[in-house]
Amino acid sequence: MRKFLIFTLAALLVACTATGPAFQQVADSKNDKAIAYFYRQAAFYGSGFCPDLVVDSKKIGCLKNGGFFEIELEPGEHTVLFDKGTWEPDKDLRANISVVAGEIYFYEYGSVMTGMFAVPGFALVSGKEDFYRKTKEYSIPILRGLKKS
Repeated sequence: MRKFLIFTLAALLVACTATGPAFQQVADSKNDKAIAYFYRQAAFYGSGFCPDLVVDSKKIGCLKNGGFFEIELEPGEHTVLFDKGTWEPDKDLRANISVVAGEIYFYEYGSVMTGMFAVPGFALVSGKEDFYRKTKEYSIPILRGLKKS
């Protein structure tokens, strides 16, 4: 039984880890569009969870642990949603971003453990998720260690 539980836990964690091609380099921006990178560093807390990245009501995909997405955007305002589905629908992350043609943007999604309660045989953790705009200098070294979600 113990081996089964360990195997199941390992399978769940691997299923939520990015397995696509490794990040190579920042794409050249087309003059008439912007490029946005949405990424998530690999971390143990929240690793079994995969929020859907939705931009302007279009599902881009599941932003896996250690993963990234590169998307082209029309200039102007866009609504970004990290949809947690049925697990925590009241805690979806939603924000408006504004992009300019020819520019490249970097946004990091992250989970932080904020508390833990433990008694023998049982533990409960709590945390929060957020996403932030980051600089190119900060983001490139991180992206080099990530894979496409």
